[in-house]
Amino acid sequence: MTYYDKNATGQDVARTTDSNTIELTQTETIAVPMGTSTKPITVSISKDVGGAKTNFYSAQVRADFTGELCYKAEGIVFAPTASTCDNTVGDTTDPNTRQIRFQNDSGFDASLIVTYFVDQMINGVKVPMAKTLATGMINGLGGKFRLVTIPKKTSAGMPITIGILGSTTLRNDIFSTTLPANFAASPQPCFKVWGTAFDPQGGKCDQ
Repeated sequence: MTYYDKNATGQDVARTTDSNTIELTQTETIAVPMGTSTKPITVSISKDVGGAKTNFYSAQVRADFTGELCYKAEGIVFAPTASTCDNTVGDTTDPNTRQIRFQNDSGFDASLIVTYFVDQMINGVKVPMAKTLATGMINGLGGKFRLVTIPKKTSAGMPITIGILGSTTLRNDIFSTTLPANFAASPQPCFKVWGTAFDPQGGKCDQ
């Protein structure tokens, strides 16, 4: 967890607090001090293979979050993934969000990738900047799912791109579509994959 403090000149200074390396099925709680900056906190998860650590998951949360956040790591060494403990990717501490559901009803691993735009001021000019969230490869056995959380307010007129990628399939780019920037939060948009590695299929959940 990387949080930020303001120094004497008002600049953000990164502070990091780490967990120990934990084994399969283990858990650990770490305390994150309340920083003096409003810059979002970064949550990172790494895999440790023979002492070499590689980051495979990163998320941001509000600097003023309270209570406890819970994250889990899943998958295998060569295809790790992670999410919150309630299967959400994105900032769950911001109330001004909406969600997109992805479920895997197939016989292979698959990932949902969501690209949206948020307005940022650069040299006094409002510029739409692309942001991307991915569920990571989630296992198809057992019908697992993820919820991708994005802001309620994204750049006006800039569509949100949805893409589904498969792992070890004959077709990697299984499905793609777009949602309007102002899509309704309810009913929740839902996408899924089904079929086998030899015949991967993707689309909306009501197909």
